[in-house]
Amino acid sequence: MNCLMLTAVEQKLRGGFKGIIKIDEPLSAHTSIKIGGPAKFFFIPADGGELRFLLRFLKDESIPACILGNGSNLLVTDERLSVAVIQLNSEYFKNIEYDDALVFAGSGVLLANFVSFAAANGLSGCEFLAGIPGTIGGALVTNAGARDINQQGDDMYRNIGDVVKKVRIMDNEANISCLKREDLEFGYRSSSLKNAIILGAWFDLIPAKKDDIRKSIDNFLSKKRSTQELLMPNAGCVFKNPAGSLLSAGALIERCALKGHIVGDAQVSPRHANFIVNRGNARFEHVKTLMNFIQKKVENDFSVRLEPEVEIWEKNE
Repeated sequence: MNCLMLTAVEQKLRGGFKGIIKIDEPLSAHTSIKIGGPAKFFFIPADGGELRFLLRFLKDESIPACILGNGSNLLVTDERLSVAVIQLNSEYFKNIEYDDALVFAGSGVLLANFVSFAAANGLSGCEFLAGIPGTIGGALVTNAGARDINQQGDDMYRNIGDVVKKVRIMDNEANISCLKREDLEFGYRSSSLKNAIILGAWFDLIPAKKDDIRKSIDNFLSKKRSTQELLMPNAGCVFKNPAGSLLSAGALIERCALKGHIVGDAQVSPRHANFIVNRGNARFEHVKTLMNFIQKKVENDFSVRLEPEVEIWEKNE
C-alpha cells in the first residue's frame, strides 16, 4: 500500500521535485525526545524552487503541511498524522556566509554551526546561542535565547531577535519576501514568524577578538553543562517561565518536589526540573500526562498556571 502511495505521489511530483519523499516516516527519528508516530508524507526539498513547487502541489491536493526543524523543542503524538511534514534539511538550507559583519544563515543551519562560524570569523554577538539545540529557523520562530551577565554584572536575557537584521520567508502561497527587523515582533519565546516558512536570515554581529569570543562561548557552554539535561533524550525546557513570577518554571516545579517524578518511561529530570526525559520507551501520553500533573501541582501550590514552551503536534484526524 505504501509503495503504491509513494509511486502515485512521485508520479504527480515528477518534473518539479527531485528531493526526498517518504511515506509513513516515523517522526521519533526526527525529534530530540525520540517520540513521534508516522507522518503520512515526509519531504526534504533540495532547494527553494522545490519547496515552492511542493507547497503548491500540497495545496492543490488539499494536504496540510508542517515544517520541521531539528525537532528539539517538539512533542509529537504516537498516532499517525495525516499531514505532509517538510524538513528543510538539505544543503541549500544550510548555507552560511558573511559580508563584513553581516552574516546570512539558512533556516536549516544548526545554531552550534552558526555560533562556530561567527567565532571563526571574529564576529561576536551570538555567543549566547551556544549550547541551544535547534536550527536558525526554529530559533527565530521561538525567539530562542539565554540568560547572560554582562561585564557590569547586570543580569539580562539575550534573544536571537536582538541580533537579526532581516528574514527571508515563504508564505503558504509560496510567495517569497524579506522582512526587516522593524517589520518583526519578538517576545518571550515567541515571534511574529510563527506562521511563516523561514528560508534564512541576516544577522548584525560585531568584530571582536577570537579569544574573547571563544571564552564567552565556553562560559555559556559551561553553564549549560552544569545545569541542564544533556545525557537523556528530551525536548528542552517544557514550560515557559511564568510572567510576573519571581520563580522560574524549573524552580516552581522543583519546589513542588517533582524532580524525578515518573509517568511510564517519562521522567522529570533529576538534574533540571523543567526538562522531561525519555528513559527509553516513553510515549506521547506519558509526557502529556506528566505535563498535566506538573501544571496542576504548580497551580495548586503556587496559584501559577504554567504554559507549555514545547510545541505539541496532536493527532489531527
